[in-house]
Amino acid sequence: MGISFGKNRKIKIKVNKSDVSQAAETKTEISAEKTAFQPKAVYSDKSVQKANKLTFESVWQDFFNSLSSTYNITGISVYTCVLSDMYRFTKLYGDTIQSSIVLEKYFSFGTTTVLTNATGLTEERNVKSRYITNLRCNDRQYLLVLSSRAYETFTNRYVAENITILAKNAVRKIGELL
Repeated sequence: MGISFGKNRKIKIKVNKSDVSQAAETKTEISAEKTAFQPKAVYSDKSVQKANKLTFESVWQDFFNSLSSTYNITGISVYTCVLSDMYRFTKLYGDTIQSSIVLEKYFSFGTTTVLTNATGLTEERNVKSRYITNLRCNDRQYLLVLSSRAYETFTNRYVAENITILAKNAVRKIGELL
């Protein structure tokens, strides 16, 4: 096969007979067998019952999934606290906050608080903003800490109110499970 240009810049393609015969020899046949389509049952009764069954972890996982896809949330931590002679923190779900001093500070906030730092928070450098709220249900206090790598994630008032509503709904579901 050869390609050349004519006087008027038109392309001329010459095809040799040997190229055509080689192409004809390499041609193969493809065959397919017909099979009958038989749909399978998608759900059985047992799987539906398991899907409807709520657990503590599934409630928090659903809450985190809805927030992470909408508001760029990268981490969640849920703790409870019992005050005896000292504060006793129990992690219920999510990431671990290493310092008990930070947990005490977060539990002491009276209202929903947003912490931001453009260079990152001191206890964790890759987290630039945190949303911290305390919620009470069935005589238990829940500390909810949402983390984001974006500085401006929680600064919008509408976003903060929507997250608070979703968090209250999650805690209400937990209260119904108890």
